[in-house]
Amino acid sequence: SLECVQRMVVVAASACHEESHREDGPADFVQPGALIGTPLREGPWRCSQAAVWSAYSAALCEDDEVVVDQVYVANLDSRLDRISAVSEELRRHGLRALRFPSVGASSIRAAEARRHNESAHVGITRGHLACFLTHLALWKEIAARGWQRAWILEDDSTFVTDELRKLSERMEELQAADQQWHFVYTGRTPVSTTRALLMLEGMAPYWPERGDRRISAHVVEPGVSMGAW
Repeated sequence: SLECVQRMVVVAASACHEESHREDGPADFVQPGALIGTPLREGPWRCSQAAVWSAYSAALCEDDEVVVDQVYVANLDSRLDRISAVSEELRRHGLRALRFPSVGASSIRAAEARRHNESAHVGITRGHLACFLTHLALWKEIAARGWQRAWILEDDSTFVTDELRKLSERMEELQAADQQWHFVYTGRTPVSTTRALLMLEGMAPYWPERGDRRISAHVVEPGVSMGAW
């Protein structure tokens, strides 16, 4: 899925997964900010020096026009297995990303976890809180860097080749449908699946009417839903 913020197009490949923020054990360290996947000057999304001067950027270009200014993948220091898997997935599709260190659930102080849990609508686990804090840190990074469009990926992201090829087309469609858009998911789990999972996990006792509205052929604007916090 894409998380996008216009003026920051924060583009995220999946919603927060608690599992992605649970530490399993020590692993070889992968430097934060390390470029993984396909080098900038190679592959179907390659960028020339004229388009992007730094070879260490994780931008995506098409016809030498920048489609996404920066791609990030959130990953715990302890999950070398996940960073290896997503690196291979990125290479398979000619994509690239910068590794961004995720907040680990065990690193959250008890007082902070309690404060968030008490203010949450139905409570919040440390894993979900760690995911929230990771994305908050990413949004601050994107704002500080001044990126117009950034894609945030979780470290278990996978891609559908046919849909990925239409990324530029979908971005243009989104811009045409709503020039003031701020945030978007690409390929997000269907609402019906999300509803079932939240109710199964006890995060939502019921699912109110959302009032989803299709604003173009491939873009849906969701109605107000019951948030976790």
